[in-house]
Amino acid sequence: MGKIESKFTIHSTMREEVSGNDVWCAAFELAWREMEQKALNDNYTFNENNAEIKNLFNESKKSSCIDEKQCFIASGEMDKKLVNKLIKKVKRKLKTKSEILENLQLSNEERVFLIYAMLVIELKYRQKFDEVRARRFNGSEKLIDFFGITFDSEDKLFEEVDSLFYENEKSFGVAVKTKQEYKIFVMREDENLTFLDAYERLIEKSNSKGEYVEIETFALPCLSLNETKMFKNLVGENLKASDKDYVISQALQSVKFDLDRKGAKVVSEAAIVLKETCCMFFEDYNKKPFIFDGPFYLFVSTRLSDKPFFALRVSSAD
Repeated sequence: MGKIESKFTIHSTMREEVSGNDVWCAAFELAWREMEQKALNDNYTFNENNAEIKNLFNESKKSSCIDEKQCFIASGEMDKKLVNKLIKKVKRKLKTKSEILENLQLSNEERVFLIYAMLVIELKYRQKFDEVRARRFNGSEKLIDFFGITFDSEDKLFEEVDSLFYENEKSFGVAVKTKQEYKIFVMREDENLTFLDAYERLIEKSNSKGEYVEIETFALPCLSLNETKMFKNLVGENLKASDKDYVISQALQSVKFDLDRKGAKVVSEAAIVLKETCCMFFEDYNKKPFIFDGPFYLFVSTRLSDKPFFALRVSSAD
């Protein structure tokens, strides 16, 4: 028995289709927006044949529901002095060590620009959930630890999870309340969708006029992920500002996420390194069990009408 600790794939935007265990976090979009404003001065051209870059420029303009106290964003001419300065500032503001900055490949070249973003958000449930029966997740070989609400749980726990919709045993959604301003939205769904389409489907089904179904039982798997990705589709791409030309030499993100019966924690870093170049280019309710033991999407936001800052797709525990 144990948590889901499988391999997850990091996505740079919510517009990429997911098919397995996938994760998206707003940190990279925060860094991309900083790059647009500080390096490109919001006046640029780019390779529109690169769908990932096109999506980033579109999505970075849509703000996620992140309190600025929970994130750190900075940029400047890249050298050892700047990197050390950012490491100290991150630790002072977010009380967390930066692994990306510690291991960033420094360049001896001049006219190199570093853009960096980090967010740290810790969520605590208003009530600690119960440990529930371990079970297999989507046919996994090993048993996975779950938490939630059982028939024997105290009544107050049922107030901590809202039923959003229930269509059948493979299509339902809930909102888990936290002490903070955020809620954790979870949707049971087998179909492979982009995170954006999945979130819109969650909103649509939650706003439907179907019969309200009360939560009889609730179970969510404990999970832990720690991934880092270099976005190879971005490295080597040219960006033309009004007075300068750049090439992306590094573009990477790390995401850590933990979910258990006490709450959840998101830690994500993103870094983009640009090199300047001369190159040019162009009321009586029925009840149902809400057991998330099959593929599901998870989003963290203040409310469904806001863009989330974190999205997760879990389809395998092996």
